[in-house]
Amino acid sequence: MNIREFIEASARAVAAEVLKLKHTLALWLVLIAPGVVVALISVQWLLQTRSPVPPSNLAADNWALYCSAVLSIWTFLMLPLYLTLQAALMAGLEHQERHWKRLLCLPMPRSSYYLAKLFVVAALVVLAMASLVLLLIPLGGVLVSLRADIDMAGWPDFSKLISQSGKILLCTMLLLALANFIALRWRSFTVAVSIGMSATVMGFIIGQSPRFGPWFPWTMPIQPLTKNPDLTAVYACSAIGFLLLTVLSCLEFERREVTD
Repeated sequence: MNIREFIEASARAVAAEVLKLKHTLALWLVLIAPGVVVALISVQWLLQTRSPVPPSNLAADNWALYCSAVLSIWTFLMLPLYLTLQAALMAGLEHQERHWKRLLCLPMPRSSYYLAKLFVVAALVVLAMASLVLLLIPLGGVLVSLRADIDMAGWPDFSKLISQSGKILLCTMLLLALANFIALRWRSFTVAVSIGMSATVMGFIIGQSPRFGPWFPWTMPIQPLTKNPDLTAVYACSAIGFLLLTVLSCLEFERREVTD
C-alpha cells in the first residue's frame, strides 16, 4: 500500500470515528469539562468575602487574573483527566462490543485505525480548549461582573489566550500519545482511567518540583503558565516524544494478536 492509499484509508477511518461520536458522552464533555472549571472559579470569585482582586486593578488586569486562574486549574487538574477519559471512551467503543477482531480483518492497514483514534481524541482536546477560551471564559467573566467591586468591563485579551492555549496544546502532545496508547492497549476501561487518575494525583506533587515537573507528561501542559525558563526544551520533548511514541504504538498495534 502506497502513501496515498494509506492516507485515504486513514481518512475513512477518521470519518467512521466521527460518526461514532454522535450522541455520545465524549462529545458532551467538550463543553462539560471546561464548563465545570469556569463555573468553579466564577462561583469562588462571586462568593469570596474579600475581593479576589486588589481594589486598584483595572478591568484588563482583572481579566488577566481571572483567565490565569481558569487556565491553571484546567491545565493542571482537569485537562489530564479529560484527556484520559476521552481516550478511554473512544477506545471503549471497540473494546466493549469486541469490534477489534472484525475491524482488523478488513483490508485496511491496522495503523490507520490507531491513528484515527488518536486524531479524534486530539480534536476533542482542541475543541475543549477552543470552547474554554472563546466561549466559557468570556461567559464566566460576565457572570463575575455581577459583583460590584470587580471591574470586568470589556473582554479578555483573546490574542494572549489563544497564544497560551497553543503552547499548552503543544506541551500536551506527549500526554495525548500516552493516553491513547494506554486506552487502546488494555481492554479494561478501569485500567486506562486508573492510570490516568493516579498519574494526575502524582502530578500534583511532581509538578511542584522545578527539576522533575517539566518532564513528567501529566505536568508538561502547565509549564507555559509557569516561570519555567526553558520552555523550548519542553516543547521539543513533548513533540518528539509524541512522534516516537506514536510510531512505536502503531508498530505494536500492527503486530498485536486479537483473540476476542
